[in-house]
Amino acid sequence: DTSASGDSTEQPAPSETPDPTETPDDTCRAQGDPCSLPSGTIRRDDGAFTCVALQGFSTPICASSCTAGAWETGRCDTGSSCQRITGAGVDELQLCIPGDCSGFASGPAQCDGNRCFEWEEGAGRCEFAGSVAVGEPCTRGSTASSQQCVATAWCDAPAAQPSAGTCRLMCDFWGSPGCGVGQLCEQITDAIGVCVPAQRVPLFDVCQNPGSPCNDRAVCLTVTTQAGPENLCMPLCRRERTDCAGVRLGVTQTACDWNTFRNSTSVGLCLPPCPGAACAEGQSCLPDGTCARPCDTDAACQPSAPVCFDGICKPSGS
Repeated sequence: DTSASGDSTEQPAPSETPDPTETPDDTCRAQGDPCSLPSGTIRRDDGAFTCVALQGFSTPICASSCTAGAWETGRCDTGSSCQRITGAGVDELQLCIPGDCSGFASGPAQCDGNRCFEWEEGAGRCEFAGSVAVGEPCTRGSTASSQQCVATAWCDAPAAQPSAGTCRLMCDFWGSPGCGVGQLCEQITDAIGVCVPAQRVPLFDVCQNPGSPCNDRAVCLTVTTQAGPENLCMPLCRRERTDCAGVRLGVTQTACDWNTFRNSTSVGLCLPPCPGAACAEGQSCLPDGTCARPCDTDAACQPSAPVCFDGICKPSGS
């Protein structure tokens, strides 16, 4: 019997208990992956990603950097949206935040009955929905059912007075808004809007309230014309879509000029071609009839267009 005596050449199995002195590999490798943060911190840079703790996420996530509104560079993958992140102890970041729903109308089914707030087409986050009906007072950001709108509405409140809101019915800004008589869909993100009381004005006609909707997929803007600054009802459009099809200024067919807004190259205006000579390749016709030019820094644009955004000189006031 050698079970209790004699030498054995068999070695003990290695322990599967991890060495507590070793640090697990928690490197960010993909957008949206979970990650961990040391106690008391809310972010850490991790190569091409930032591990960040965000409201609405159960664990910190890996997020890639982006440029809000950019198109050629700094865009997020489908299903994520570029968001400006601010908070205590954090310098402003621009990160690709993964969505968990799409479509405000179909979103509640994806959000356990709560609201799908769609930042841009195909990328939204589930938000708490309460019991406050459309048209009733609400508090923006509240998690109390008695102060938060139902899933199909959004609390429209001044930034400085979140408790002075009104529940507005959400609408499909680029589709069939479905707003009632005497209302128009006011854009609040690249994808959705809310129904607000507004007067319908023909496209390119004079309007009264800059920044307010004036027709379907149109906004009242102050633009420079030959007669000087005027408030005109200007049709909006998405880059590489057909939103300007059939939109004419007089008899001239317009095209989507996506270089007209300082902070975006994905949404623009339906505008006629520049008068006279065509813009050079890589340039675009702006509302004042001038052509934009490519740039690397703000200094390259000055003095006529003081802001360089996503490689294009932007006019002041856009």
